[in-house]
Amino acid sequence: MPKRSRVKEISRESEALKRMRLICGLSQREAADRIGVTPTMVNHTENGRAYIKRDYIKLFISALDYS
Repeated sequence: MPKRSRVKEISRESEALKRMRLICGLSQREAADRIGVTPTMVNHTENGRAYIKRDYIKLFISALDYS
């Protein structure tokens, strides 16, 4: 994953992933544990500071039992 961006650009994907996590009732730390990434990664992704790769989205969806 590239370094965190200084510019926050919250995308639709970022908002959707955050909504999915909240619907599941998970904290960023709990979601990170399920996904296998750091809580910082989840935070930066949700807040538009990290680029979202397709593989991350697939992993996120799978870890949260969405299909």
